[in-house]
Amino acid sequence: SATPGNAKATITWTAPASNGGTPISTYTVTAAPGGASATTLDGGTTTIDVAGLNGTAYTFTVVATNAAGDSAASTASSAITDGSPAAPGSPSAAAGGGVGQANLTWTVPADNGSPIVSYTVTPYDGTTAGTPIVLPGAALTGTTVTGLTSGHTYTFTVFATNGNGAGPVATTNAETVS
Repeated sequence: SATPGNAKATITWTAPASNGGTPISTYTVTAAPGGASATTLDGGTTTIDVAGLNGTAYTFTVVATNAAGDSAASTASSAITDGSPAAPGSPSAAAGGGVGQANLTWTVPADNGSPIVSYTVTPYDGTTAGTPIVLPGAALTGTTVTGLTSGHTYTFTVFATNGNGAGPVATTNAETVS
């Protein structure tokens, strides 16, 4: 079975009824699609986290290994989607309506099973990060950032957060602020 988490899943299985006469040394769990995997450190463990997931629907198979070799892969688990939201789509920055302002837009990402509760926007003046701005709300598609330095070129990152954690970051184009 698979339980979604933040950019990961926890996989649990039952040890096989027969080990062929040789103790199981490890189990390897593999995600499909993508092939992210994790291997236990001993044959007695029947739960492991698979990390590096990204909001896609995944299934998981388990292979047992002992001195005789690898077993056939288990039947695939039911599909799950890791719980963090996807990255906001099409992030864009444009000059704002006043001095030291930029208007940001993005599309609402997939929430992956848990409602989005906020977005976090961070301005970057070159490579220097400004103070992150947390914006509550599920269906936000943009904001105006104020207090920027006129004449400087900024990029902005934005990510969504739901009950399972923060999703991946999306980055806007560079925009020179008036």
